[in-house]
Amino acid sequence: MGQIEGAKKIKGHSIFRPRTTQNVAFTGTSARTAAGVGNFIQVVRVCATAACWIRVGNSTVVATTSDIYLPANTVDYLIVDPGSFIAAIQASAAGTLNVTECN
Repeated sequence: MGQIEGAKKIKGHSIFRPRTTQNVAFTGTSARTAAGVGNFIQVVRVCATAACWIRVGNSTVVATTSDIYLPANTVDYLIVDPGSFIAAIQASAAGTLNVTECN
């Protein structure tokens, strides 16, 4: 895979410029971002206050316990399509998923 447009390489690491951020309060019921990621966004940074499962999809996306596991207070970067929504559901306790668009 080639370099993501807009990413800078510093000592072998891709560095992104943070853009719009959304917070998603999740419980035992799946919740998703209020809006899809912006045009030309290819990467989002995710971090949650409690362990959860997350899924990337369209405006009806629903996270389940079979999706991507994100431990509490762990940062991860996901490649997404413009307009994607991110959903989360708790692993054992409610929390907040922070989703930041990057380019």
